Amino acid sequence: MAGLPNPTAVMFLFLAGLHALKRSFAKRTGFSNHVSLPSYTALIAARNEGETIGLALESLRNQSHPPSKVIILDDCSDDDYVETVKTTYPTAKIRRSNPRRGKAASINAVLPEIKDEYVLVLDADTYIEPDYVSKLLRVQDFDFAYGTLLPDLNRRGVYTDARLVEYLYGHTVWKQATGLIGASHVTGCFTLYRSSVLKEVGGYPCRTVTEDTDLTWLICERGGKILYVPEAKGYTKEPSSFRQYDHQIKRWHTGFWQTLKVHGQKVGASNRLTLLLDIVMLDTFFFAMVLMAFLFGSILQFFMRFNWFKVLSFALEEIWILREIASIWHRWFPFAHNEGLALLTLLFDFAVISLVTLVQAKRLNVVKRALFGLPSFYVLSWYSRLVFWTAFLSNLRFKPSSGGPRW
Repeated sequence: MAGLPNPTAVMFLFLAGLHALKRSFAKRTGFSNHVSLPSYTALIAARNEGETIGLALESLRNQSHPPSKVIILDDCSDDDYVETVKTTYPTAKIRRSNPRRGKAASINAVLPEIKDEYVLVLDADTYIEPDYVSKLLRVQDFDFAYGTLLPDLNRRGVYTDARLVEYLYGHTVWKQATGLIGASHVTGCFTLYRSSVLKEVGGYPCRTVTEDTDLTWLICERGGKILYVPEAKGYTKEPSSFRQYDHQIKRWHTGFWQTLKVHGQKVGASNRLTLLLDIVMLDTFFFAMVLMAFLFGSILQFFMRFNWFKVLSFALEEIWILREIASIWHRWFPFAHNEGLALLTLLFDFAVISLVTLVQAKRLNVVKRALFGLPSFYVLSWYSRLVFWTAFLSNLRFKPSSGGPRW
């Protein structure tokens, strides 16, 4: 979380800058433009994605380095993909699961038959630029690699524009910083995996609601190499309503806490993963809490100027539990009553996010969309933090299923 009293945001900006410099000066040790690239199989995970799967198939057909095989993993969809396949990618195969078994299990079912050196897992609501795979394969050796995710800009909407800001800022700062640490979290909708590594770990874990997070941590603990390649770009469909948005971020945050509980002490096997989680926890459970208390206390102090609020506060203080909470609040956050500094903090926070976002938006010629998305992103980012905390509480009693990978 960026903000004036939050040093973790400043540190991540610094790390992101170092990673960008490292990439700009590093010599590529991967495949030359004149050497044939390794082969790969493309898997499209689909569940009722008849509206978007055509774009995913078309983006694979247009790859400068095309896949040797395309398999659609139809997870008991209501939609029929046969006609779309005939008109868009006739050689693609459809594997239908019945009953429904989920993305991870569907991928694991076909993993043993993959003979290519790499496997691209592409969600049916995501499409990639024509040089996406070739850009990944031309970088240095890796176990997993992925590029920059952007929303499908052909779609309009508050949540699409807000996600544009989230991705532009997040990929510029967080992805670059975690890339330097070496614990970058893969984006599961368009990741390229080394087939042998994926098979060695037993495929996708099936024990949490975010298998990509679980798999990322597993590879980090094994000392594997995960690369973020900013110049490779893909686009995905974003939520069109608050209900869809809320469901999505609850799943993401729930998956984080489930993965943390599943891995437990094994996280300590990777110094880079431990460092990343230490920063996240410090930011989430210390600096974020302090900032929230600071802002909330300052807002209350502002309302104390009004007589009606004073009358209400005096009435509430008669309730014992509220009086005790107020006492604890003032004891732990005695500084949380500075309206000017609170306003400066919010302005600084918004200015940093806006500056980074608009610089990146100008490069992609989407400045207008980013400007529309900034206010909604800022509001939704605070809601996302609240969901993150509630997901922690709701998963305290979580017990993983037995369907995990081989360790």
